[in-house]
Amino acid sequence: MIRILGRRFTAFLLSTCLMLVGCAKTAEQKKEDAIVSANILLTKKKCDAAITLLEGVGRDVNDARYLKVLASAYACKSGFSVLKFFADDLKLISTPAPMGGATRFSTSSAMDSPTSEEYTNLQTAIDLLLYAGGISHSVDPTVAKRAALFSAADAGEINALLMYLLAVQIGHYFYFYSNASAAGVKGGGAFGNSCFMNYTNVDFAPAATNVPLKQFDNMTDWLAAGVTGACVSPATVGSADLGADGSIDVALACQGVVLLNNFLAIFPGVVSQMSGTDFADLAALETILGAGKVLAEAHTPGSDAKVNNVLSQTKCEASNAATDVYLQTYFAFMMETLVQ
Repeated sequence: MIRILGRRFTAFLLSTCLMLVGCAKTAEQKKEDAIVSANILLTKKKCDAAITLLEGVGRDVNDARYLKVLASAYACKSGFSVLKFFADDLKLISTPAPMGGATRFSTSSAMDSPTSEEYTNLQTAIDLLLYAGGISHSVDPTVAKRAALFSAADAGEINALLMYLLAVQIGHYFYFYSNASAAGVKGGGAFGNSCFMNYTNVDFAPAATNVPLKQFDNMTDWLAAGVTGACVSPATVGSADLGADGSIDVALACQGVVLLNNFLAIFPGVVSQMSGTDFADLAALETILGAGKVLAEAHTPGSDAKVNNVLSQTKCEASNAATDVYLQTYFAFMMETLVQ
């Protein structure tokens, strides 16, 4: 009897220990379980459930796998689908050229305000990847910084997903603020504006002899040159959400700057590893965007530091708090020429 009771007590202790061990999962095990489960949920388009699960174990900014799944969950909530992006959207990007086709992406027209849920959720996904590894929001989240924090394979996968998300977010931004039509033509939509921004007649710097491109004396001359589509003068109406003449909404304008600059910083490296005519269209944009930045710096010296090379939203807002002239020049030479 004593032996039987002893064996039963031992078995009870063993089962109790096993139960305790099974329940006491480490934080790492919980995170791994959440990643696996979230991936399953995302295949069923259960975006919110995946977000709740992943956020519930605490954000790990140093785990590339976790960040990619969490970013994918927020992107899912915004309506993004990588399959749809490749099958339907990417081929549209340069029709109309150079990037007006981005306004025709499958989710672009979902943006109907600066705080549209589709836009804000996708921006959360983008920021998770841009600042991966704990990069401070006050510094530029460069490709080099991510490469120093992650393995080459993880950094490459983060950048590839970022490129897709940035392209789609640019589609949102371009569609809404340019008031694009269903055909991707600026000013043809229902929002009432024919320019991205309400411009003042900024006086440009004297012609730079080392820049092999035509120079203009002021904003009026540039917008009248015939390369900015429906936006033909500072008097043409711009997006009300981006602010009035001389009172530009710096935060919203910087969102566009940061989206486009990060896209330009990331896509050459990603595209160089891929092939296909759609990617060839993307590769051609590097020259166009580079030329726009050269023009902006030539006409408003200081643009490179203030806007052209800025990748951080916080840094962009701080750099342009005192004047919106650099933002006006950036939009005039970049945005207005990309969607016409």
